Amino acid sequence: MLDFFAVITKGGLVLWYFQDAAQQLKTSIDAINALIRNVVLQERGGTGLYVHGNLALKQHLDNEFDLLFVAVYQNILQLSYVDKFLSDVQREFRERYRDQLKQGLYYQSFDFAQEYGQLLRIAEVESRMVKEELKKPRSFMESSKSKKTVDSMIKQRGGEQPKKPIKKKEGKGKKKDNEFNNNSK
Repeated sequence: MLDFFAVITKGGLVLWYFQDAAQQLKTSIDAINALIRNVVLQERGGTGLYVHGNLALKQHLDNEFDLLFVAVYQNILQLSYVDKFLSDVQREFRERYRDQLKQGLYYQSFDFAQEYGQLLRIAEVESRMVKEELKKPRSFMESSKSKKTVDSMIKQRGGEQPKKPIKKKEGKGKKKDNEFNNNSK
């Protein structure tokens, strides 16, 4: 669950944000300021994950319009859908406000709450579906046990597997027998 989400210009102007009711605004703002100061302004790309206290921040930079999309959540959570969600929000935000962004009209209202909520629900549902798919047990045919033969499962006394009979090569054994028989005559 995301605590805070913001669309920010590279210079630090907040265009739009979403705040979870349980999260304190000051804590999120401090974390985003630290992200801008320590990562964006120093042009450190890295993994896209920045940890500030108990908060984890994932960012996605849009170079065309110099926008920064930042998702803030608790560091102890491992949200697998955040990267895809950031890309989806970036695409939707750019499509919706392309004209305003091209003209540099950053001081106008950006009403993005409905689209944000819809994209977040889709991302969370897809993430749950992937987790449920991973939790399903394998079917018998997918297991390694289905591939075993009866001979491989038979055990003899002492826990040893039955030995396979060794086949002699016919050509080598007959020559030695013939040589032995010829020498004894």
